[in-house]
Amino acid sequence: MVKELLIPRKYEHKIRLGKKQDGGYVVSKNHLSKNLISVGCENQTSFESDYLNLVPDSKIHIFDDVVSSPDLANKDERVSFTKKFVSTFSDLNIDKPCTVQMDIEGAEVRLFGESDLSGIEMIEQLIIEFHFHKRMWPLFPQNGPDEKIEKALQVLNEHFTLIHIHVNNCGLTDGWPMYKDLYDPIELTYIKKDDSLPIETEKFPIEGLDFPNRPGAFDPVIDWWIK
Repeated sequence: MVKELLIPRKYEHKIRLGKKQDGGYVVSKNHLSKNLISVGCENQTSFESDYLNLVPDSKIHIFDDVVSSPDLANKDERVSFTKKFVSTFSDLNIDKPCTVQMDIEGAEVRLFGESDLSGIEMIEQLIIEFHFHKRMWPLFPQNGPDEKIEKALQVLNEHFTLIHIHVNNCGLTDGWPMYKDLYDPIELTYIKKDDSLPIETEKFPIEGLDFPNRPGAFDPVIDWWIK
């Protein structure tokens, strides 16, 4: 069931922002809003720096509960910061069109399973690291059952179109178990809903676009959407 909720669509206008390892992501170059909300980046801001270079008139707001303040927020007036762990959708304070990049260690299951998602229609592009691993469930007991994970993915599919998937091989090399037959975690790139896009016909990762999060370690090939 979960794999049926993770069917990427063919989309040609993809680029990579950030370094060629953990902290870099594949995005749609046509859906880069002038407002970026970055959640859970700690002090790894190569993605945010590349975003500013590509969209120089953009504004970035970073949420993170680990660092006191990211270096980028201290040296660039276009970047603001709130020290906070985002665990509910309302924490994002979305009131204008935006791109959202999110790595919140499993809290995304609860966040996108909420009944009040006011402002979700303003997200032009969502880049999210999705965690299935059960080791997070004691922290977020609302995640636990499979139906919670499936509900979150269903909500994402209702509002967005999936255009890219990449396995974060850090989980694999750290010994995280598979979730059913899925590697965990996975990086997902969504754009605003577009049902006109056909199902992807290529395998991931894509050479020159995707790179192992942990260099030198096994980077799994995935292709379950190909008939």
